[in-house]
Amino acid sequence: MKKLIVVLVSILLMNTSFAQMTTCDKCDIRYVTFIEKHFNSLNEVMVERFLCGQDYSCAMNPKFFEISSKTMYAILIKNPALVISCLEKYSYLNKNCIYDIIKNPANTYDFSTIKATILALPDTSRIKRQVANCVMLAGRKKAAAKK
Repeated sequence: MKKLIVVLVSILLMNTSFAQMTTCDKCDIRYVTFIEKHFNSLNEVMVERFLCGQDYSCAMNPKFFEISSKTMYAILIKNPALVISCLEKYSYLNKNCIYDIIKNPANTYDFSTIKATILALPDTSRIKRQVANCVMLAGRKKAAAKK
């Protein structure tokens, strides 16, 4: 009986701590500006919080979308491994939404250089290839829009 209680309590504690880890404020512009202010000291926790805040409902807030898109690309330029690591590690992130944000940037960048930097990472995951493909698609869309 004691073993059963210990197991149940352990499961409850694990579920509670997991639920706390996965909660985040969607579309919170304050966190995006926090990332901008602390950009030179980015770490996985900060990037995970930023990515966790991305949601399709954020498209209703053009200011958030623009700042968030710029921040996403700034991170991809500075340290794409952090984005890829978070996408691989945290299954609760809205990957499709994040991929769509990458595919539809607010600004124009040197997409071929960003893609090459991503592909040069030692990681061989499908997620790395997906992020690189999203950057390539973004470049194609921006190039087509100029015509």
